[in-house]
Amino acid sequence: MSHRSQESRGDAMPIHQVNLDALIIREQFQANHTGLDEEPIKSISLLHLEEIVGKYLRKPDFQRATTNWKPSDVVELVANTLDGELIPSIIMWYRNDPHAYFVIDGAHRVSALLAWIHNDYGNGDVSRRYWDHTIPPEQIAKANETSLLMEQEVGSYKRLYEIGAKRSVADNPRMERRAHAIFHRELPVQWVVGSYEKAENAFFRINSKPAHIDKVELAVLRARRKPNAIATRALISAGTGHKYWGDFSSENIAAIEALAKEIYGILFEPMIKLNMRKSDLPIAGQPYTAESFRMILGLANISSEITESMWHVKETRMGAKTTRRPRASGTSSFIIDDDLDGHATIGYLKKVKKDVLLINGGADVYPGSLGLHPAVYFYNAAGRFQPNALLATVSFLRGLRDRDKLHEFTDHRRAFEEFLIERRYYIDHALHDYGSVAQSVKPLVRVLDLILEALRGPGE
Repeated sequence: MSHRSQESRGDAMPIHQVNLDALIIREQFQANHTGLDEEPIKSISLLHLEEIVGKYLRKPDFQRATTNWKPSDVVELVANTLDGELIPSIIMWYRNDPHAYFVIDGAHRVSALLAWIHNDYGNGDVSRRYWDHTIPPEQIAKANETSLLMEQEVGSYKRLYEIGAKRSVADNPRMERRAHAIFHRELPVQWVVGSYEKAENAFFRINSKPAHIDKVELAVLRARRKPNAIATRALISAGTGHKYWGDFSSENIAAIEALAKEIYGILFEPMIKLNMRKSDLPIAGQPYTAESFRMILGLANISSEITESMWHVKETRMGAKTTRRPRASGTSSFIIDDDLDGHATIGYLKKVKKDVLLINGGADVYPGSLGLHPAVYFYNAAGRFQPNALLATVSFLRGLRDRDKLHEFTDHRRAFEEFLIERRYYIDHALHDYGSVAQSVKPLVRVLDLILEALRGPGE
């Protein structure tokens, strides 16, 4: 598998393998950013990569998370680079004021090399500062696995540099060849020449095919200034990492990060108080999975009653001001506006918090919490978390709450939960038949409605 295909494969959601997202600084593209009409350099020296990165190299704020490679992918890229194997060109755009090189395609390749140079595979000094010293255990485990594999298959950058500089002796001829490669290997560079619009369009053109980047993440990248997209980014990282909300006022930044951290803790903390007992099942599974990003986005949309047509941004509308538009059916709908000050994002997060507290916030924190047991509602018989079941349950219960009918659920809760436990196949069949989040949530809500309706009986 080529390293271009590794970066472009269809599972390009934030699947959270080795987390290299901290190693290249993110910056926003701005309308006043201009490029050049010529290519400034043809290649980047491996020896000077760290220096260039620290001073000049950036990735656009809409660049997807650099979290898609397995430990073996990272090790293979470093080994291939040192062994002189063909590495696809890094595609970049030059910004002349202030001076910077933006990586349009190739962030995983560059980040893998930087991870080796810094000995930081998601748990080193750079990553810890980036994530405010809050790193999930799964990320630490992947980092340790990668570091060990790198040491076994290639050797550390520090060790090989010492050999190449004649300050140490190699264990074998291959190690010596790789050590010397540090001092002469260069990465080829291709350039997007022209304006920032051209560079942005180039990114989406490269990544718009299904085999390149997941369509849900691509939609979020296009709609990155929408409040639901910002809220999703904040929630999935517990308010840490790159601040997609960094242009807002300090007060709104603090509010977004505090809400995101609180909601993250409720959803993903492994120890949850339930009727004075403790369960090691987090409400929303693990945050370090392929499905967590979709689930968080779905939660943000459900809590604010946002449909797909209200936030998707087409390529021709990049950067354009959103306007109201009619639905095909003739009923009135609209595209939500970009969040320019953070207030809309805070509103979305507060609604998510309200819904999360309803399903399981702890009676000591939220007296109205139902304290749903995750194993009953959100996990299958094999112990696998089902994100669509969580979203359907949230939608089902918030619908009852909004109609002032939650008492109907609590009156029949015992029988309702016994039904779910004994006849779990109803939920499993709906998940299997409809598949994706967008398709399965409404049918699952209907199943839950029918169960409650049957338990109420005709006289209620």
